Amino acid sequence: MHSEGYARDSFVMKYALVLAGLVLAVLLASCGGGEGAQKDEASDPEPAATETTAEAEQAAEPEAAVEPEPAAEPDAEKAAEEASQEDVDSIGDATYESILADYTAQLEEATPTLIEEFNAEAEGVTDMVELANICTDKIQELALIETQGTERMALVMYRDGDDYEVYEDWSMKLYDVYEAQSMEITSAYEDAALNAYL
Repeated sequence: MHSEGYARDSFVMKYALVLAGLVLAVLLASCGGGEGAQKDEASDPEPAATETTAEAEQAAEPEAAVEPEPAAEPDAEKAAEEASQEDVDSIGDATYESILADYTAQLEEATPTLIEEFNAEAEGVTDMVELANICTDKIQELALIETQGTERMALVMYRDGDDYEVYEDWSMKLYDVYEAQSMEITSAYEDAALNAYL
């Protein structure tokens, strides 16, 4: 009976440490903690400060997972002003709905391949910052697809003389698809990070 409790407690501690590592990796990656930060750490002879219990508990919360970076939303009004007739002609008779369907399919088709690429590149990697960077690179590939779709939607807005709100409604539908697909890549990252610590 004691061994079951110990095994469970041991797993919980490992899980908490993994999540704390994920939080640290995300913070380092998002704060520019790449190569420059490693050089600073190497030249700093003082040991790193240890986490407090409160920080460790906060790090163990499920919300600590890597969140997808928002796709770069094009400025629809600026795009409309800069749109040439050639750009508008390039979308033909496309509609918001047809663009949403096309780019939803592209995002859904790209995701399994990007997860496979992530898993291949992450194999054997135990550095959380490196894992986070690989994940970010894959999510950015999805963001490019989403951005292309929203740019095409901006051209529809320009061509049809629609209000910005119409464009925004449709572009947010595409963003929701991007977000869902990027969370699948984030799940692969979380699995790899957990396996690195177990």
